[in-house]
Amino acid sequence: MTTGVRDLTTQERSILEFLLAGDWDGASALRAQLASAKHAGSWSAATASFDITVASDAPRATLADDSTPECVVSSEGGLAVGELFLRVENGVLIGLESSTFEGDPTALPPVEQLVSHADFEARGCTPF
Repeated sequence: MTTGVRDLTTQERSILEFLLAGDWDGASALRAQLASAKHAGSWSAATASFDITVASDAPRATLADDSTPECVVSSEGGLAVGELFLRVENGVLIGLESSTFEGDPTALPPVEQLVSHADFEARGCTPF
């Protein structure tokens, strides 16, 4: 893991905003945490996944264990090529995991390639 806390890039923040969109249990608290969210280090040089830190006084979210936000990364042709997973622990944003079906990506995808699982399935597709 590489260390060093820094501000989120515009792309990182946009991806987190995409994942936190909508009205679901815990969403508003996690969106409030985004205001103080910082990039807290990459998992490794071989992946785009990274840790997140938020202010200690940020509101805590109440989430079911299986309701962590995630989305499909689609290709220009609309095929699923990977996924992004928001990591939440004890109601706090702790990381963003990026994966492709061909290994760990070293860069995050453009926001334009992100599709919610529900929207992807509504197209008659399955993410796996």
